[in-house]
Amino acid sequence: MPRRCDLWRVGIVHAPIDRIARHGLDDGSRVTWLDTGPSFTFDADPFGLWRDGILHLFVEQYDYRTRHGVIDLLRFDRDLAFIGRQTVLREPWHLSYPNVFEADGAIWMLPEANRSGTLTLYRADDFPTGWQAVARLPLDGAAVDATPFRHDGRWWLFYSASTSKDMRLGSLHAAWADELTGEWHVHPGNPVRLDRGGARPGERRSCWMARWSCRCRIAAAPMAARCACCICRC
Repeated sequence: MPRRCDLWRVGIVHAPIDRIARHGLDDGSRVTWLDTGPSFTFDADPFGLWRDGILHLFVEQYDYRTRHGVIDLLRFDRDLAFIGRQTVLREPWHLSYPNVFEADGAIWMLPEANRSGTLTLYRADDFPTGWQAVARLPLDGAAVDATPFRHDGRWWLFYSASTSKDMRLGSLHAAWADELTGEWHVHPGNPVRLDRGGARPGERRSCWMARWSCRCRIAAAPMAARCACCICRC
């Protein structure tokens, strides 16, 4: 099967994430574009976490031949020189959107896995390569690009529904829990927003979300136009 085009390209923006969140990118923004990866694959959905002077960058690696995604780890030193890459999470179903974050004294990953029919929360038992499934998050259907955050003493989860293409690209659902591992309660008003231009969590984050996580996408275009995505060094 020929590789006709890259759907995504990952880059590192040399700017504080607060500035990017407030003002976006301009023509003078310095971006280090990463290698496109092995043949017949592409990388997407980057989440970065600094540890001991090393940038750990988690990405979806999608293989055109198998139509299957796994979670790869790319590591860079302080000068963003490439150190190496390896696969750190593989399941029988497609994985993407490796949302990696710190909370409650641990490091967590909440990847998209809507083809599995559920959402699985993983905890790093041996960061950055050892991940253990610790909770299933039952919601009102399989979730796309689920994005957790803490607000006013409660955990919230934004996500899109996977029931149709329009819902995947243009719906915003919400759920809440007192603890990250549950019990999760879906919002009675779901979907709380229908807007193909900006409802899906992977398209845009508010400033407070951008501060909390070292990741963003360029404007609201990538999901519709399949443009490049980026992370911001912070």
